[in-house]
Amino acid sequence: MPIYRLLGGKVRVHVNLYANGWFAGAKQPEAFEEKANTELLRSTLGQGKIDQLSDSIPHRV
Repeated sequence: MPIYRLLGGKVRVHVNLYANGWFAGAKQPEAFEEKANTELLRSTLGQGKIDQLSDSIPHRV
């Protein structure tokens, strides 16, 4: 018997996915906008994540 049945059955019918890394190479706000328009909106996922600790984003202290 599958473990999910032992735990009470299915919990979700579907899982939402998001794009990650779509902003690679973008350093300025305009570049992020261009990447979002070309990479993220063109994907079938429709949502994305930005890693604020990425080396692609300049850090200001």
